[in-house]
Amino acid sequence: MEVRIGSHTGKFMDFILSCAQDERFISLTPMSQQLIKKRNREELVLRLFAYAENLDSYSNNVKNMLDKYLEQKNETVTDDDINGYQERFNRLLKFIKKNFEHGFRIKNLNSKNISRIEFEAIAIGSYLALMQNPDLDNIETDWLQNPEFVNYVTTDGRSNTNERVLGRIEYVKTHILGING
Repeated sequence: MEVRIGSHTGKFMDFILSCAQDERFISLTPMSQQLIKKRNREELVLRLFAYAENLDSYSNNVKNMLDKYLEQKNETVTDDDINGYQERFNRLLKFIKKNFEHGFRIKNLNSKNISRIEFEAIAIGSYLALMQNPDLDNIETDWLQNPEFVNYVTTDGRSNTNERVLGRIEYVKTHILGING
């Protein structure tokens, strides 16, 4: 992310940097000083929007997807687009704060660092659910401890496979929307 910040300057990058400094976001994404210096919060914000808009075309290569998305957004984003992104980001943070007792954390609630995989599941699944129904308010979250879901957010060599990425995000989205079969 440090390299992206230097090489992909533009309006969308400025927006990403701003979101990463949002006090609500900081409180929901604890991390060590080392990860903060590596700009991991900025990468989490970028992942949120890149996955949300490109989930259907994701193909196991996170780095390429993030780079291409950021490059394209910096070239095409308008002020109106940024306002829309900001509104959806604010709605997401409010929703997470209200409905998820531990924010973006699922398994290791005492860890110093937020898990990218857990963040992706909760953040992107919630974001997509809110895109489908912006009026979502109070939800049940007992499904967070379901073994099927815990498997999706367990880190291993397959964490970024299409099946696992799509599975964890879709699991959260459908449970939030109440269409989990």
